[in-house]
Amino acid sequence: MEHSIGLTIRTLSNLLKRRMFETHPSPGGPPPTKMHAEIIDFLYQNRESVIFQRDLEAHFSIRRSTASGLLRLMEERGIVYRESVAEDARLKRVALTDSAVAIHEKIREQIAETEALMARGIPARDLQIFFDVAEKIKQNLS
Repeated sequence: MEHSIGLTIRTLSNLLKRRMFETHPSPGGPPPTKMHAEIIDFLYQNRESVIFQRDLEAHFSIRRSTASGLLRLMEERGIVYRESVAEDARLKRVALTDSAVAIHEKIREQIAETEALMARGIPARDLQIFFDVAEKIKQNLS
């Protein structure tokens, strides 16, 4: 049987999602979606900066309606809050709640555990080849 790059990537992606979000549920409430986890990480990494919805739209290359829907759901789940800024009342700063910081720390632990599991038994040279090939595939698809 011939190998398929796309099917292999999809299979790995499915296994990774299952590992991250089924075997390690988030503390309190439903587990965050992959996109929610990425937004949480972005906001956490930039917590000293003022982040607006448009910053998320630009960083994640998503439409305004998509960002609005994501943030609305994240607000309902108590992950983020939006507040007006003094410079322009029309703009709303997006920030993490305290519970989201705890979720972020749990996600970071899960990622570290999963990364170690995925790399187990694979020599560093082989991992570098994997990353090089993955980068080339990304370039080919761009």
